Amino acid sequence: MKCKEELNGRRSKLMLTGTLAMFAMSGLRAEAAISTDKDDHKPEPNANGGRVYDEVADQTRPSQTVHTFNIPPGTLAEVAAALEKETGLRMVISSKRYAGVQSPGVQGVLTIEEALTAALKDTSMAANFVSPERVSLDLLGADQSVSVVATSELISPKYTAPLRDLPQTLTIIPQAIIENTGSTTLVEALRTVPGITFGAGEGGNPVGDRPYIRGVDSQSSTFVDGMRDIGAQSREVFNLESVEVSKGPSGGFAGRGAAGGSLNLNTKMARRESFLAGTFSPGTANFFRGSADGGLKLTNSIAGRLNGVWQDSDTAGRDYVRNGRYGFAPALLFNLGHRVRLNTNYYHLMTNDVPDPGMPYNNPTFFARIDGRARTLQAGDGQPLVVNRNNFYGINSRDFRNEKVKTALGRVEVDLTEGVVLRNSYRFGKSNQDYVYSMVDDSQGNIYYGLVYRRAQQRFSAVDTSINQTDLSGHGKTGSIQHSFATGFEFSRERGWNSTYTLGGRNSAGVVAIPTYTVRNVATGAATAVSATRCPLGTGAAGGYYCTDLTNPTPDDPFYGVTSATNLTTAAPSAPVTNTLVKNFAPNKQVTGTRSVYGFDTIRFIKQLQATVGIRYDHYDSVYRSALTAVPVTTFPTISNLVNYQVGVGYKPVTAATIYGSVSSSATPPGNSLGQGQDPSAITSAVNQALPPEKTRSVEGGVKWELFGAKALATGAYFQSNTENVRITQADSTIAAVGTRRNRGLDFGITGYVSRKWQLFGGYTFMNAILLNSGGAGAAAGLMDGRRFPNTPEHSFSVTSYYSVTHKLNLGGGIYGAGKVFGADSPTAPKWVPGYARVDLYGSYRFNPHVELQANLQNVGDKTYFLQAYTTHYAQMAPGRQGRLTLNVHF
Repeated sequence: MKCKEELNGRRSKLMLTGTLAMFAMSGLRAEAAISTDKDDHKPEPNANGGRVYDEVADQTRPSQTVHTFNIPPGTLAEVAAALEKETGLRMVISSKRYAGVQSPGVQGVLTIEEALTAALKDTSMAANFVSPERVSLDLLGADQSVSVVATSELISPKYTAPLRDLPQTLTIIPQAIIENTGSTTLVEALRTVPGITFGAGEGGNPVGDRPYIRGVDSQSSTFVDGMRDIGAQSREVFNLESVEVSKGPSGGFAGRGAAGGSLNLNTKMARRESFLAGTFSPGTANFFRGSADGGLKLTNSIAGRLNGVWQDSDTAGRDYVRNGRYGFAPALLFNLGHRVRLNTNYYHLMTNDVPDPGMPYNNPTFFARIDGRARTLQAGDGQPLVVNRNNFYGINSRDFRNEKVKTALGRVEVDLTEGVVLRNSYRFGKSNQDYVYSMVDDSQGNIYYGLVYRRAQQRFSAVDTSINQTDLSGHGKTGSIQHSFATGFEFSRERGWNSTYTLGGRNSAGVVAIPTYTVRNVATGAATAVSATRCPLGTGAAGGYYCTDLTNPTPDDPFYGVTSATNLTTAAPSAPVTNTLVKNFAPNKQVTGTRSVYGFDTIRFIKQLQATVGIRYDHYDSVYRSALTAVPVTTFPTISNLVNYQVGVGYKPVTAATIYGSVSSSATPPGNSLGQGQDPSAITSAVNQALPPEKTRSVEGGVKWELFGAKALATGAYFQSNTENVRITQADSTIAAVGTRRNRGLDFGITGYVSRKWQLFGGYTFMNAILLNSGGAGAAAGLMDGRRFPNTPEHSFSVTSYYSVTHKLNLGGGIYGAGKVFGADSPTAPKWVPGYARVDLYGSYRFNPHVELQANLQNVGDKTYFLQAYTTHYAQMAPGRQGRLTLNVHF
C-alpha cells in the first residue's frame, strides 16, 4: 500500500481514519480538560475506521466543522487544551510523557481535521477519533499507514446509522483494497465482494460493466457520488475513494430498479492540504500504467486537486484483446465562511479497446450442411468449447470499443446548526459508447464443422444525464428518543439515443444485407442459396471473410464494408471496399424524467433498541421514439408512480453488536435501463409500454459484531427476495407481467484487523435463486419453472488478506471463487460456465516515507475460467496470469 504517514514531506501524519461523524449535535460539548491514558499504547485502527460508536448521534462529522483558530506554539498539553476550548472535543494524550512535546500551534480558519494536522506538524504524533467527541493523541505508529479499513466510510447522508448498526448487508471497498489488489477497473475491484457476477449480451452494453447483485442486473443501479449514472461504459477506479455495495432491494434509497442492490462510487474530492502522489506500473502482457494525484491548499479557504491516469495494456492469455485509456479529474473546494462549503469536480475518461469476442458454447443447435463437408464435433453439455485459450475469433482490423465519459459536479453544504446540514448537489454527465466487435455466433451450428461465424455486433450511442438533489440531514431528540435523520428531494432527466453502423454488402436493390452464396447440394445436385451465417464457402476470401477456423482462427483477415456490388445473392461480393465502416445517423431515442422525495430516520428508543425506517416516492415518466427512418415512426410513453420502503429493527445486547431484522422493497418500471443494457421490458412496443413495474420484496435478518477491540467487523445475514410482475411469454404466446422468481440465501463478511498486523477483507455468499413461474409459449410453457437464475452462482467467496511482517514489509494476497454459473439453465440446451478458484499474491516494501515498491501477481495458477455467461452464443473468458511492479511515491 502507498506510504501515507507523511504530509508535505514531514514525519507526522494525521490519522483521522474511518467514518467521521457528519456534524456535532447542537449544544454538544465535551469536557474541556486534558486527560492522559494510564497505559502507554499505540492507537490501532478498527472496523469503523478507528472509532467506537455508542450513540446514534455518532453520525455527526466534527472533523469537517470549520473554526477560527489563534493558538500560539506551546506544549502539546497546552495546545490540546486550547483545541478543546475552541472545538468542544475531548483531547486525550495517551501518555503523560508526551504532554511536553512542543507543538507549533494553530492559526487560521480551518476544519478540525486541518487544525489537528497543523497542531501535530513535526511532532511525530498522530490523532485518532475514537468517538465523535473524543480524539486520541499518540506517537505515530510505524504500521498505521497500511490500514485496509482506513477509508471504510459511509459517505451518503441517506445512511443514518453507522455501518455496524445498519439493518442491511452493505460492504465498503476502500481505496486501500483497490490499490493493494492492483485493480484498475470497477470489475476488478468488485471481485473482492462475493455474490457479484457479471452479465454478457448481444446489444446494449455487451462488453461493458453489467454487474449482477444477488442475481439481478444492476447496471442501471450504479451511482456516482449518490446520483444515478446510467450510461453504458467500462468504469475506471483512478478517481475513486471507495465503492459502497448495497445488497438486497434498495428502492427506498436508490429509487427505481435496485432489485438486487446498488453500487455507489465515491469520487476523490479536493481537501485542504497540499500533497503529491504518483504511481508507475509496468507488467507482463505489455501492461503499462501511470497515475498522479496532487492537492494544493491555495488559500485558507480554497483548495484544489488534480488526478489523472494513463494505461496501455494487452489482456493476459488472450491474443489481440487490449485496453487503452486516459483520464483526468480536477476538483476545487471553497470554504465560504465558517458554515458553507462548495465542492466542484470534473471527470474525463477516454478509452480505446479491442474487445474480447469470447468463446462459443459446445452445444448449439445442429444444422446439417448440404455441401458434403465432414462433421468434426459432437454436441457437448453446454459449457464453452475447450480450445486454445488464446484463440481470438474477431477481426483485428475491424473490432473496437471506444468510450468517452464527461461529468461535472457542484455541491454546496451549509451547516444550519452544528448538528444539521443542508446539501444541494447538481451533476451533469455525458457518456458515449461506440463499438463493433465479432460475437462468436453459434446459432447456426457452424462449430460442428470446425467453423465460427463472426457476427458483427455494433452500436454507437450517447446518454446525457442532469440531476439535482437536495438533502437535509442531522440528528436530534424528541423527549428521550434520539433521531438521526435524512430527508430530501431529487429531480433528474436522462436522455439516451442509440444508432448503428452499416457493414456487410448491399444488394442490387440497395438494401444492406448479409449476403447469400450459391451452394450445390451434393445429394441432389441442385444449386441452393445459403446465407453467409452458415459459412457455406468456408473461410477466407471465398467466403467473404465472414467465417474463421475454430481451432486456428485468422484475426488478421480483412473485412468487407459497404459495396456497390450488383447482386450478392448469386456470387461472392464484387469490388469490396475493405476496412470501411459507415455510421447510420438514424437513432432511436428515449427520455426519462424522475421526480422523487424521500426520508430516513434511525430512532433510538433505548440504548439497546433502535429502528431505521425509510420511504421514497418516485414519479417516473419515460418516452421512447423509434428512428425517424422507421416506417412508421412509433412513440411509446409510460408513467409509473413508485413507492418503496425499508424498515429495520436492531437490538444491541452489547455496544459492539447489533442483531437486526428488516423488510425492503424495490420497483423496476418498463424502460428502466434507458436502452443502455438488457431490459426485458424495454418500452419499444405497445405491449411492454403497458406492463406494470416489476416489484421485489425482501426480508433479511442478521448480526453485525465488532471484534478484536472494535478493529474488525463481522457480519452474517439470511435473506429472501421475491419478485413478481416479471415479464414472461404465456402459453398462448401473449406477453404478460405475471412471472415470479425467488432468491434466498446467506451472506457472511469480515472487514478489519484480526490482530495488530493481520488484516482481512472478504466473505462468503450462498444463493438459491429459482424461477418460479417463467412462462413459455406452447409446449415450452413451464419448462423453466424451478430452474436457476442466470449469472447467479450458488456459492461464491472472496478473501483478501495482508500481514505486516515489519513496519516496511507487507505480504498478502487473495483467493476469489464462485460455483457453476448458468447463462441459461435450460433442461434441453443449457449454457453454463464451470466454477473456479483464483489466487492472487501481493507484496510491498517501503524504502522510506516517500517511496514504496509494490508487486502483484494475479491469477497465480494461470487458471482458465469465465467472467460472463451469455444466455446463448458465447461466454467471456477471464484474463490469465499477470505480474506487475508498481512504484508508489508520496510527498
